[in-house]
Amino acid sequence: MRANIGLDWFFIGYCLMSLTIALICDAEAVLHDPATYGKVEPLVNWPPQAVVLALHEWCRRFDPLLGARPLWFLVCFYMEMTLQVPYYIAATYAFLHGCEWIRVPTLVYASMSLTTMAIVLVEQFFGEFATPAPLVILGSYLPFAIAPVFFLYRARGTSMFAAKTKQA
Repeated sequence: MRANIGLDWFFIGYCLMSLTIALICDAEAVLHDPATYGKVEPLVNWPPQAVVLALHEWCRRFDPLLGARPLWFLVCFYMEMTLQVPYYIAATYAFLHGCEWIRVPTLVYASMSLTTMAIVLVEQFFGEFATPAPLVILGSYLPFAIAPVFFLYRARGTSMFAAKTKQA
């Protein structure tokens, strides 16, 4: 681990939080169909039943989009599991150790996340599956729309970890 890690702890923490959420909540969206849950045996018993039931209650009360899981939204979850989960793991390592190779993947990740979140938030507020609780949804989704802006800012320029020097 490098000595001058500073604000990179934000990126490390965000990646670890997002990884945890992806492996629990997003995995549930990929592995379970809310319409058949409890009626057929799931292929995989992950996440634990209490988490699945809590997520289904969340969908019922606040997030009809997550409950409906239209095809385009499922594609977002598959992209999360296949592209973003590996990024979170690699980025955690890279931010800890100051690895410059993470710059381009960070630009791709942040751009992809911003695009996806713009579409999801418009659907959440104005679409077919609009939420009955906009402030709850805003509070829960907004961090995933704002953090990628910080990732883009961090990855600007030619180096993410080299010491920045002021020019006279």
